[in-house]
Amino acid sequence: MSHQRSEELKWRLGFQSAFGVSSVGLSGGLALLWRNNVTVDLKSYSKFHIDVWVTEEDGRMWRFTGFYGEPLRARRRESWRMLRFLRNQSDLPWLCVGDFNEFLHVDEQMGGNDREEWCMEGFREVVDFCGFTDLGFRGLLYT
Repeated sequence: MSHQRSEELKWRLGFQSAFGVSSVGLSGGLALLWRNNVTVDLKSYSKFHIDVWVTEEDGRMWRFTGFYGEPLRARRRESWRMLRFLRNQSDLPWLCVGDFNEFLHVDEQMGGNDREEWCMEGFREVVDFCGFTDLGFRGLLYT
């Protein structure tokens, strides 16, 4: 997502601040939008993530990472290495959200090609390493 596009999105959705990572190829890029009642400190970014520390008005700090997993299965391990690296950067409370392009369990998949167990196992291992909890979802399938 270009800087111009993230600025347009920021104003259209009523946010005061934005940071965007340009798309590569067919991907749509990444954008992080926030209001001025928090301070956002950008720590790192790539075409697959935006990692920030958030400080609330009352001084509480936490970490947010927007993540997009490598779409090619053969390169998925690179995503898991990135998450392990990010985990080791801070002990702040961490909210990591996005499209990981993987399932934890085969019963989460609806249609498409069957998942290989090594792909899901690698994802489960990094979820455990990072201390993540699957919050589930509400809404339409494929969300």
